[in-house]
Amino acid sequence: MGTRLGMPAYPTLQELRTAGWTMGQISEAYGVEEPAIRAALASHFLHRNAPERSPFEGVVGDQLVEPLR
Repeated sequence: MGTRLGMPAYPTLQELRTAGWTMGQISEAYGVEEPAIRAALASHFLHRNAPERSPFEGVVGDQLVEPLR
């Protein structure tokens, strides 16, 4: 077995997928299981699309209040 490179960074995963690599090819080349690759892609997507903050954060009734620090 060759050197295991480990999980590639998200931009690398995106480049490989855009270039037509399958999950199996990425898995074999980097020595990472396919479910881990899928999880990394999903995690990035979910994190990127998460709201910055709740639309109700800092609102009490109809008044805007400073958050506690």
